[in-house]
Formats: sequence, structure tokens, C-alpha cells
Amino acid sequence: MSRQILFKAKRRDNGEWIKGYYSTQYIPHHDGCNIDKGFDENHYIYNDTDDRKRCFLYQINPATLCQFTGLYAENEVPIYENDIVECTYFDHNGDDTHVRGIVVWEDWGFTLVPIGKDKIKYESLGYESLILPIETEDEIKVLRNKFDNSYDCE
Repeated sequence: MSRQILFKAKRRDNGEWIKGYYSTQYIPHHDGCNIDKGFDENHYIYNDTDDRKRCFLYQINPATLCQFTGLYAENEVPIYENDIVECTYFDHNGDDTHVRGIVVWEDWGFTLVPIGKDKIKYESLGYESLILPIETEDEIKVLRNKFDNSYDCE
């Protein structure tokens, strides 16, 4: 059983999302004689395909790099870090409640950091982050990524 570690990031040339495998390239600076002048670091994603004729390398903005969590939201949408999601949780009374937050990596795994009014609510209860629910895909809906400016979901 192999594990794929996939990423997504915004392309440097047009700002569109690209998904696939992450790679870096270091190009040495030189003045014609000496190459010990430092390095340029380039970041790439090459698309996830088995067809070598359709495999492309895209230069990305590394600030937008997001790792796949291995989890899926409703409609089998993959969940990446920095995605803004809405999750269904059950409170201490057994009632379901919806929480919006950003998916982040912590030392022990991917978590949900509440945003907006949910952040205020959960911080008042002593929680800075919550465990992502993974029992069913229907409990999570991806709204957008924090690097998108499509609409305000707070």
C-alpha cells in the first residue's frame, strides 16, 4: 500500500490552483568564475498523472502551498490545509452545531481553528483548535481556501 503526499498551490504565472507533487530546485548564483554566490530557490508542483505526455511542471507561489490531509469532505472533495471548512459537531447536550474554521497542521495532526463568531465561542470555552471530524464525509463541507478571495465566509 503506497501513500501519496499531494499538495496544491497557486501557480506563479496566473494564480490558478494546481494539484500534484511538490518539488524544489536550487539554482546556484555565479559570476562567471565563482558559483559560491548563493542560490535561487524555485518551487514547483508537477501534476498528478500517469500519462507522461500530459505531465507538466508548474512554478508556484510557495506561500500558498497546502498539503492534502488524507480526508475528504462531502461529494468526495479533498481537504487541504488552509481550507476553510464548515463542520458538524455535537455539543455537550447532543445537539449538532456547525463550526467554521481553517484546517491547520499541529504537532499531532490536522485540526480545525475556528474563525469569526465560532472563534470567540470556542476560545471562551478554552479551545483554540478542534479535532476534525472524520466519521463521515457529510460532516465537513469545504467552503474555500484562505488564499482565495472569492467571498467572505466569516
